[in-house]
Amino acid sequence: MYCVIRSKLLDKEITVDGEKTSIYGIASFRVSPKRIGLGRLSLELFKKFCDKPIVGFVIDDNILSFYLKCGWYECGWFDGQKAISSVDFKAEFTERW
Repeated sequence: MYCVIRSKLLDKEITVDGEKTSIYGIASFRVSPKRIGLGRLSLELFKKFCDKPIVGFVIDDNILSFYLKCGWYECGWFDGQKAISSVDFKAEFTERW
């Protein structure tokens, strides 16, 4: 059996409470096989080992629901997509990654 966890964590800057904040932008997050806990475990490991908040964008409510079940937070909106974060804050965005 092959297990694949693939993602990019990009150095980004967003605005939180009027101040620029350094974060990791999660991009291209994929796991295989699905529905055995790899996605949830990956998100837990990201939070454990990253020294900054992690933020990403979701394309539909099913993906949003997955992140919320994993203890992440909805933190904003940009370019027609909802943003999720590993920490609870509201953010302003100037780009999507």
